[in-house]
Amino acid sequence: MRKFSPRALVPSTDSRGGNAFDKMHAKGRDDSDIILENLIRQRESDRGCVIFSAALSEEWLETIMRAYCRNDPASVKNTVDPLFHGFAPLSTFAAKIQVCYALGLIPRKMRMELELLRKLRNDFAHEKGAVSFQSPQYRSRLLAVLSATEWRKMTNARKSNSSKNDGKPLPPRRRRKFSDRLAFCMAISKILAGLKVCAIHAEFHRDHGLLRDIEKREEALGT
Repeated sequence: MRKFSPRALVPSTDSRGGNAFDKMHAKGRDDSDIILENLIRQRESDRGCVIFSAALSEEWLETIMRAYCRNDPASVKNTVDPLFHGFAPLSTFAAKIQVCYALGLIPRKMRMELELLRKLRNDFAHEKGAVSFQSPQYRSRLLAVLSATEWRKMTNARKSNSSKNDGKPLPPRRRRKFSDRLAFCMAISKILAGLKVCAIHAEFHRDHGLLRDIEKREEALGT
């Protein structure tokens, strides 16, 4: 059986010029690289990385939905953009997840992963005190995300015993912190990769069917 490749979903060039797959792939890779850099090198707090990861996921969901909307400038400005801004129906992370799943744009498992990430984001964002992946009250949220994305086993840090810091083993507390950050990064990378594939499929559907269907329907109705 031939191995599936997302590249097969898109043509060599898109309607705007350039390779659609490569553009999507580069964006997804950059997103994951940023999260990895921020988490592992501790350039951002655990709270900041959770909020940032949720924002990236929400951005991908909006990209997917916009692919099924009209894309002429007037419609985008007057009808599509307002759906995602302010207090509009699709302005929240929760609404984007719900609508994408309801329309069959993301699979059931991805919906579950995104909902768990959303809940973790809400917990971290609304906590007034210091918070991290090691906070006991939120530990279950982190483990739920890791379990859903099949990265829970990484939290055991079985292999991190060999981690070195200037030639010395990391202290247990730092080793646990590092393993939690690495596991979260891998979990989010998996979620973003799945969203990227859904976005590629949506772009292909728009460029090779949806817009033509709209044009034919409007011609038939004389509008």
